[in-house]
Amino acid sequence: MQPINKGIIDLLESYVEARPDEVCLYSETEGYTTVELHKKVQAVAAFLKEKGVNQGDYVGISATRTIKTVIVFLATQYLGAIAVMFDQHAPIEKSLSDFGKEIPLKVALDISGEGFAIGGEEINFDALNGKTEKPVIDLHAPALLIFTSGSTGKSKGVVLSQFGYVNHQVNFAPSSGVVENEKYIHLLPLSHVFGVAHVVDAIMHRIPNFFPKVIVPEYVLQCIEKYGFTRFGIVPSYALMLSELACKTNYDISTMRTIVLAAAPTTFEQFLFIQRSLGVKVVPAYGMSELTIVSSAGPEVPDEIRAGSVGKPLEFNEVNIAEDGEIFLKSPTLFLGYYGDEPLDHNEFFPTGDMGHIDDEGFLHITGRKKDIIIRHGNNLSPLMIEGKLLKLPFVRMAAVVGIKDARSGEIPAAVIVLRPGTEYDAEAVKTVLNKLEMPKEIRVLPMLPMTASGKPDKMAIKKMFQQ
Repeated sequence: MQPINKGIIDLLESYVEARPDEVCLYSETEGYTTVELHKKVQAVAAFLKEKGVNQGDYVGISATRTIKTVIVFLATQYLGAIAVMFDQHAPIEKSLSDFGKEIPLKVALDISGEGFAIGGEEINFDALNGKTEKPVIDLHAPALLIFTSGSTGKSKGVVLSQFGYVNHQVNFAPSSGVVENEKYIHLLPLSHVFGVAHVVDAIMHRIPNFFPKVIVPEYVLQCIEKYGFTRFGIVPSYALMLSELACKTNYDISTMRTIVLAAAPTTFEQFLFIQRSLGVKVVPAYGMSELTIVSSAGPEVPDEIRAGSVGKPLEFNEVNIAEDGEIFLKSPTLFLGYYGDEPLDHNEFFPTGDMGHIDDEGFLHITGRKKDIIIRHGNNLSPLMIEGKLLKLPFVRMAAVVGIKDARSGEIPAAVIVLRPGTEYDAEAVKTVLNKLEMPKEIRVLPMLPMTASGKPDKMAIKKMFQQ
């Protein structure tokens, strides 16, 4: 298998040619056939061109999880501009201030379920019908700027090319488990690389993509029953909520075949619970903003292997484990570099900051984040391992462990947990699963873990709880 020299608009145009009348992007209230989508992308591109947007210009997008955001993103790629995907929950100005680096936005677009505004001016999105010539695109030029979650430190701006993010999906295709007649439901934030990858994947594989008005778990189950969806990508915390609800309700979700699970780890028990409750095959994927998917295991791999690893490194990706256990990788689809820093040297291995090992069968196992390692009395402790042990307790639904400074020990674990409904915290039971070194200085019971926009436990916020 070789990378392809096609951009996202090339894939869309191939979709149009193959299935001109297929509804490819839709919600409860609107829908676009491939022909209509292509025309609307051209119209928005023409509008942006009138506003002065050209190749290489930065376009800020308040990336709501809506069809309009997808179309605006595609329009920027049509022009060869750089889409800067901001979290919808904060104004663009605040996000820029928090980021701390100046980004010369040519325009900033505010998008909601109904509205579309630029510079405070409301634009009739539906009335846009212009057209502009598509320039010759450098597929290796910057095309997308995504911000890391900042769950363990300051957020970074990850710069991706069309060549990179398209070929991430080409790389993933053999293990993705996609079959004929798939129907996607889109549950992921479009300000996160996982959400953008879902859009690219749907266009590349020519799969209709549905955007529900809300992603409340019960409503999602209702949508699966009503529309017969077969597939989605999601983070573990949401998958667990959906699974728990599915066990308590009687929605017919038998059309579901596969979910791609990424962005955070699961325990062996959680993995099997999700599969059993939703009646699906879970495809585990390990990735990051810098390289959408590093490794994965397809649904044909036995459950015990998929549940215990993150699969094998994908074909384009070369993984190297350093002596201390840090994962390094090299790939032709690796990101271009962090915004404001020197371009990345693709001839060198990139340090991921994740820790892990590859077993004798070639499967990659993640053991934690290098920054998260807690050094207590000179002993290295993995928060991920401690979390896994806590999650084996019958009363623990969710857990997150961080290291806090300690005058005597250097660092010491601290934990927050969420209880399962109808259970109580049992301090003595905790002592049966954790050894003396692993035992947290304090365990706090919360109604819900603080989460980042991408669905990961917000470790920085949790650290601050114990510093107050």
